[in-house]
Amino acid sequence: RIDRSGTSEILTRALSAFYPPFSEHVGINSLPDWPVRFQNDARCVPMSSCGECQVDRNTRVECNGVGGTDGKDVLLRVQHTPNSLGYSVLADIHGSEKFVGVANMVNKAGITVTANTSSVAIVMSDFLGSFTSRMTANLVDSGTVDAWPIASYTYLIVRTRSMRSPVKAERLGMFVRWAITSPTAAQIAAQGGFTALPRDVALRVLDVLANVTVKSI
Repeated sequence: RIDRSGTSEILTRALSAFYPPFSEHVGINSLPDWPVRFQNDARCVPMSSCGECQVDRNTRVECNGVGGTDGKDVLLRVQHTPNSLGYSVLADIHGSEKFVGVANMVNKAGITVTANTSSVAIVMSDFLGSFTSRMTANLVDSGTVDAWPIASYTYLIVRTRSMRSPVKAERLGMFVRWAITSPTAAQIAAQGGFTALPRDVALRVLDVLANVTVKSI
């Protein structure tokens, strides 16, 4: 990715956990300073078909990478670049498996696992006790058998104390309850490549939702 991306932040967080020296050289970042010069980076102007580019009149650097501007773009570039490697989220990869290969990984428990809704759900349950006061959690490098080692939640930002409309607060609560408990919602999520919250995690979210209050005017 050549743009700022939550996907890059999740990947670099995982790589930093897998290999501590990575955190020293690259670190957790939504726009990592990869040791590569991208051919399609605006900072790198192609000079010829020799695979080199010019940053200024006195500096020549080799174009040794191709970057994408979003997950779908990354997949497209991997598809059309022999021997290439990229990263994206399951939602972007969903339905594209016949065009690009999806790698398995060996997790912290030493088990080779595949990225799917089951292996991601295991991670969420594994880190149930690690929620912060703002209901965020780090979902990388799980030591549980069959857990996918690189994951993250998709968050809904809710005002828990400052909403002024009781009607809007009630309807928002109804939507969240439906989204995290309804089998229909879970089916819709799976069709889009997302993983529904496991029951134990959903109950934890509902506990927090029950304490949402409306600010009096």
